[in-house]
Amino acid sequence: MQNLYNLAEKIPNNNKNEQDDLQNQVVNVQVDKQNKNEQYLKQNYNNENTQQNLVENYRNLIDQRKKKYLLNLKCQTIFNFKEQIAGLLQLEKSIIAVLENDSDTIHILNAIPQNKQQQNQQQNQIMGDDIYQKQLKSQNSMFQIIKIKNQFFDYPLIAGASYKNIEIFDWKKGVTLSIIQPQQKIIQYIEEIQNSYIASGGSDLSIKVIEFKKIKCWNNNDEQVLNNNYDIKQKNQFNLFLYKTLNEHKHGVNMIKKINKKLFLTDDGPRPFHNRLLLWNTKKLQILRIFLHPSRVSALMGCKNKDYYLMSYNDNIRYISLSKNVIIKKLDVDIVYQMTQTDNFEQFIVVGGGAIFQPFKGSMIIIDQQNGEILKRYDKELEGICNKIVQIGENMFVTANLQEQNSFNIKLWSPYF
Repeated sequence: MQNLYNLAEKIPNNNKNEQDDLQNQVVNVQVDKQNKNEQYLKQNYNNENTQQNLVENYRNLIDQRKKKYLLNLKCQTIFNFKEQIAGLLQLEKSIIAVLENDSDTIHILNAIPQNKQQQNQQQNQIMGDDIYQKQLKSQNSMFQIIKIKNQFFDYPLIAGASYKNIEIFDWKKGVTLSIIQPQQKIIQYIEEIQNSYIASGGSDLSIKVIEFKKIKCWNNNDEQVLNNNYDIKQKNQFNLFLYKTLNEHKHGVNMIKKINKKLFLTDDGPRPFHNRLLLWNTKKLQILRIFLHPSRVSALMGCKNKDYYLMSYNDNIRYISLSKNVIIKKLDVDIVYQMTQTDNFEQFIVVGGGAIFQPFKGSMIIIDQQNGEILKRYDKELEGICNKIVQIGENMFVTANLQEQNSFNIKLWSPYF
């Protein structure tokens, strides 16, 4: 193309016809190339649209299938307990961790019965030695358990809030890795705000951020020694350290909840008339915003890739904008104990709750996160109040439930029964 332009410029003016012919060739080449570009772009654009439509159609199909599964769950009781469930975690596939109220023991269980005999045992017996796989023992009674991640482990660890201590357990080896006493008062709430960093609080006004990391062990002769408390082959020790103290709370710590990788919320309460929710920058540990709410918060939940969080008090759920601090939506439900945005169903929210007053009732509710529509209430199947929910498979859930006459159980929910 450039050669044609150069040639046309060198043609003398006295050869006008030849110059015009060459310039026409240049124009024709330009037009031809432009037509080909337009045709290519149009074809490519149509291909992209087709691919995008195929992807959207596939996603819609998957969402409809997930929705169908969620709306047709059936349940069966898999474990019975003597005390109310204070902690419920999914550790690996169908392996769960269960903590009873005022207990120093974490039960490691398989939520999916291996055979019919084990299923009958689980349904008909109170917790016995023949049912659970392992037990983790704490130094004190625990208020809460959470999962934490660490780069040196390819499976989650368990952190427990036990009286004034925080303890880290390796549930696969059945050992305690580290203990720290960061607070002068009882620790009631802990939350992993980022990998290996735990925020803790309770009746003390401060929030302690604890770091869990690996250190090398050396003796007086500068020789590396073994950590006999953990693994005889392991030449490193895992310890908890006080990373930072946050002194912004005025009344206590009612709740700590991770919203996403960059943000977490803390509830400055309890207070009788209104509560302050503090929004924190996880990396800098600085307050970004303060939200005021008229009552004590019973549940908090962050939503992946969204500019809002969900909070509940009394018998409603509210969508609160993080950037504008306004109520986006409000849903009337039961008293909520837990909300979870399930791992594989980001479009849907599973809510557990109920009222211990008369009439005694509870429900597990499926909500479409996008429009706030309540898709399904499981209440008759629940036969009680749902206070804990975890997902153990793509279409399966485990709930901890309180029933009348102070009976407590764990149910497995699946569309495949």
